[in-house]
Amino acid sequence: MKVWFKLVKEGKVEESATKVQLNTDADVDDFRDAVKVKCSNKLASVDAMDLQVYLNLKSLENKEQPIKPSFSVSNLGLTEESALFVVVPVANLNDTWLGVPLILDDENLRSGTYNGLDSMSNYLPRLPLLEKLYRMVKRNTFLLVASPQASGKTSLLQLFCNRYTEFKYKYISFAKKIMATNIL
Repeated sequence: MKVWFKLVKEGKVEESATKVQLNTDADVDDFRDAVKVKCSNKLASVDAMDLQVYLNLKSLENKEQPIKPSFSVSNLGLTEESALFVVVPVANLNDTWLGVPLILDDENLRSGTYNGLDSMSNYLPRLPLLEKLYRMVKRNTFLLVASPQASGKTSLLQLFCNRYTEFKYKYISFAKKIMATNIL
């Protein structure tokens, strides 16, 4: 069966819909995998499981919950007019700099939100960000965490080191001159 969809990137809906071919017993999880393959260039740095699927534009605009991964797509997105909406996570759209994965960037910090965290709040829960960082560390050999001064980079990484003890860590500070051979 064919399932039509439109990508939503950076809050903008793509003008044209496209489709993927699925088995009749496919669920949303299968659909996300097919979307990832179909749009492999646009979704190169995105895991299929991080894509959120919405029934229509209204459900997306009303901030309803995305369709659950186990939900059948057998009667969804049957036509271009009834296309599903697939939201690409904002944090993954520009998460590389010279091929190095980034965790934070100035634009998200200036807007006051990042990964669903509200920086204007009195308390910043870090668990979603720690889990994202963990998934990225598992996929990449090197990670760059960049953001303005006093935004919590060191605190985040200290929390990460304490929570995920399976990795080897090396603290590097560029506050003073250091020889590269001393780092290794």
